[in-house]
Amino acid sequence: MFLLLFIVLILLNTSTASAQEAPPDPESSVVQKAQGASFKQGWNYFTLGFNECTVENVLNELQADGGSALKAETIYLKELFSWKPYSFLNNDARKKKISGNQIIAFNSNQKFYLEMDQKACLFPDQKRQEQIDIVRQGISEKSSLVEKVRDLPNDLWTKLVELLNTNNYPSPTSEVSGDKILEDLTFGGKTVVKDLGITGKISSGLLAIEGLSDSQTATINTLSNDLYIQNEGIGGVNFLSGKVTIDRNGNLKVTKLMVDTSQSSSSSLGSGTISAGNTVLDVQTSAVTQVSKVFITATSETGGQALVVKSKTKGVGFRVVVEKPHASNITFDWFIIN
Repeated sequence: MFLLLFIVLILLNTSTASAQEAPPDPESSVVQKAQGASFKQGWNYFTLGFNECTVENVLNELQADGGSALKAETIYLKELFSWKPYSFLNNDARKKKISGNQIIAFNSNQKFYLEMDQKACLFPDQKRQEQIDIVRQGISEKSSLVEKVRDLPNDLWTKLVELLNTNNYPSPTSEVSGDKILEDLTFGGKTVVKDLGITGKISSGLLAIEGLSDSQTATINTLSNDLYIQNEGIGGVNFLSGKVTIDRNGNLKVTKLMVDTSQSSSSSLGSGTISAGNTVLDVQTSAVTQVSKVFITATSETGGQALVVKSKTKGVGFRVVVEKPHASNITFDWFIIN
């Protein structure tokens, strides 16, 4: 009797796990660290590397970094030989503590980057938590104004169109390529949208974003003054997957620095030659200022003499001299900073 009951419990547990669509077991190479994980669409696996985090902490950080397009309500923890789901909707499950080396799995509907440390678990930011709650509420409830408008009865939509004295607005049941059309809508409050696609321009205050211009390029512009990026200095800037980075202290790191020398009259990089028998060369470039630093590197024999930047003239150039004439040409490269 006991054996029969045990088998029934196993079958029930297997049936429940199957209904939950538990993740497949991962290769060890795909298990990432939460301190810097690039997640893809589909199943993802990671470990925290530290203790004192709960299921709620992890779900909140996933939601915060994944944004409103990510519906993160359940994670799976590898416990012994099986995966066990823990849902944000279950108050008891949310308090479950996760060990630092326990494998966590979740199914993502988009790509995003997670950077999570122990501080996020021990000292969660209240303002950040409020933002996460708002995002979660917008996802779980049918609160999108577009969805509400689509649900308007056709006769009411017709009356609205007549009231606006226009016949250019299709009803919410009009379809093009299977999608419903709504035109020229004005939203007066915060709107949460999942998977937003825009075929034209985006205007936000002084910011203008054009996804596809006439020249087949994408552009971001401001309509006044400079474009500020990370002006609050909370984080750095990363271009081209780390090939160009600027950290919070203003330190610039590039894979290779290339200087445009197509306009020699205003270039900050170039070469020069002091002819045999001469001791001076005036290099002309408008890149020079009074505070410029000019670096000289000899590319030929100098007869043991040092190349000296004797003078600099703002907007005109600089003078390079040697102490004595040399029997052959002296060539050098120069580089201007500031």
